[in-house]
Amino acid sequence: MATDNDKDIFYDELERLFDRLPKYNSKIVFCDFNAKLGTEEKYRPTTGKYSLHEKANNNGERLINFAISKNLLVKST
Repeated sequence: MATDNDKDIFYDELERLFDRLPKYNSKIVFCDFNAKLGTEEKYRPTTGKYSLHEKANNNGERLINFAISKNLLVKST
């Protein structure tokens, strides 16, 4: 299991790579983030109102915060 420090390093690198991509209208990030996305009201503009989980876990919150910072939407399968 990854430590919080490992996760911080991962998201720092993801952000650096994402910011280096050319400015296109659409960017898609695919990865298994081990994230549970919740139905919390504050995240709905980014995640929508439907999820398998009521509350986001730590990995879900990290993913949502990254998406918010990059003006992305998070969709789950």
